[in-house]
Amino acid sequence: MSKAETERIWLPFTLWLPLAAALLPSPAQRWWLAAQAAVALAVNHLLFTGW
Repeated sequence: MSKAETERIWLPFTLWLPLAAALLPSPAQRWWLAAQAAVALAVNHLLFTGW
């Protein structure tokens, strides 16, 4: 399975992300954005996926 195929599988879920973020209370939006960025950076730096 190629990287592009894996990304294509997740595309339908991206439509729900802005809606979920819009429904969060204002102070929580900033915290969730920071948490998402931290998790993404941690996964990127700690795991070697071979892609």
